[in-house]
Amino acid sequence: MKKIISLILVFASLFTVLAFAGSSAEAASLTSYYYEQRQQFNANYSFSGGGFYGNVSYFVSDSTDADWDTPCRRLYVKTSINGKSKLVTGNVPYWKYSIYKNYIYYVYNHYIVKCAVNGKYKKAIIRRVGTEDIIPTNNRLFFITQKNYVYGSEAGLHVCDLNGKGYKTILKGDVGGCYSWGSKLYFYFYDAVNKLMCYNMKTGKLSTIKSLSNQYSPVAMDGKYYYVTQGLNRGRNIYRIDTATKAMKKVAFAGDQYYLIAVAGGKIYANVRASSVNSNYNFYYRYNPKTGKFVLLRALSKNVTDEFSGIGFYKNKLVVNRYVNGNPTHAYYILDTV
Repeated sequence: MKKIISLILVFASLFTVLAFAGSSAEAASLTSYYYEQRQQFNANYSFSGGGFYGNVSYFVSDSTDADWDTPCRRLYVKTSINGKSKLVTGNVPYWKYSIYKNYIYYVYNHYIVKCAVNGKYKKAIIRRVGTEDIIPTNNRLFFITQKNYVYGSEAGLHVCDLNGKGYKTILKGDVGGCYSWGSKLYFYFYDAVNKLMCYNMKTGKLSTIKSLSNQYSPVAMDGKYYYVTQGLNRGRNIYRIDTATKAMKKVAFAGDQYYLIAVAGGKIYANVRASSVNSNYNFYYRYNPKTGKFVLLRALSKNVTDEFSGIGFYKNKLVVNRYVNGNPTHAYYILDTV
């Protein structure tokens, strides 16, 4: 009898260990999914200090004569949120780059370039296309193109492997707001009737989650929830779409002074550019659903050479990246833990 009881206890302990291991693995997967989404948000919204990988962060410093026609050329790395900056490589346009498995993927002169994070390997893997956003996920590289008459490329969503092989067009047309969650890629398709769509990376099938009017624009994704705004004369309504049930719900209202909206852990954040009254400050807010108003989190002062690149993510922190034009001395200002 004692042996039987001992065996039962052994099996019970083993079951508990396996259950704990399974729940830990599931939690790790969810963390990984959120991690990718937040990198994708950084890349979508040109957060030049927010390309992070593991315990380090990458950012691109502006050229001395910074303007939209003169892309940044120098990629730096910080080994901690307060660490010093170290040069990795040059020739990186700051508004389009993503990091995945020790490699940086960026757009340069209508090429997609794959570069090792230490700068020692660099190769053009997709050539002569009007490339826009890059979304590396699930060991594949998804990217968006715009119509380019010089190179003959069409607007659309495409996929290839991490070395540029197996190039395939998923959908032709104007696409934006791409985010992955698990084995699915969600994106906004601008058509006669705009649509939130899903590409199943396992089956290769496309499906429509929600058809919307052209008043709606994508802003972020947080877990399985996709957020869109509806433009109004004096602000925007913010809606949350459940990609599993397809249910859509209004969750907030943002006045027209709010510029960039981020979502993390169900919380909505926004920033206000320096106004004519307070031209030396940028303001950052978190939405309070109980009052229906944005509450000030932080006001950051700036001088003539300081710039702030909006809201972005550094690991589990929502941060603002401050930089000085032509100077690789970047600093992160933490807004919240997410």
